[in-house]
Amino acid sequence: MYNTRKKELFETIMDEDDWEELDELWSRMEYELVTGSRLNEMDVRAELLELFSLILTEREAEIFSKKLPTKKNPDLKWVWKQIASALAQVKRSVSFEWKEWGEIGIMEVNNLAVVRELDISLPYPGEEQIQEVAHDSDWESAILRYFNRLNASDLKLIAIGKHFDEYQMFACLPIRELNLANAFEILKKLGIVYKG
Repeated sequence: MYNTRKKELFETIMDEDDWEELDELWSRMEYELVTGSRLNEMDVRAELLELFSLILTEREAEIFSKKLPTKKNPDLKWVWKQIASALAQVKRSVSFEWKEWGEIGIMEVNNLAVVRELDISLPYPGEEQIQEVAHDSDWESAILRYFNRLNASDLKLIAIGKHFDEYQMFACLPIRELNLANAFEILKKLGIVYKG
């Protein structure tokens, strides 16, 4: 009786968006649990050191190899914290809402040290370009294609994180094709999602 009333209460106060959000949270929890058990079967520290050697300069990778702690039972949150911290410290990451890509996103990426050092600047999109992206069936990829005009300067912007969110972290990485392919393979093994 009590459970029936509780179920009716939930159905009354939760709309379709609420159920979708709950389903998404449940999927994320499940993903983190599955990934966590997989992480316990590998040498996570060695994988992170290899990743850093692929996406950072030699000097940066050496510094982080000395700072990287050892954790007995690493989980996805811990792994992500190490990667996000490294990218932030070398000023290769920015965070913004996907929907703000055409203003805040462009400004944040143009302010990255690695972009400024090359004396390049991404142009702000016009209204027509914004509408093209908005109506693309895969608008996230369309946004990243716009940013990846940086490819001409051997840089690549990828969305990266434990999950994809409205407010997303992005990493600006050097394009060394083999290194990038190997880095993506390690991210996949570690349970980190990426798009770029």
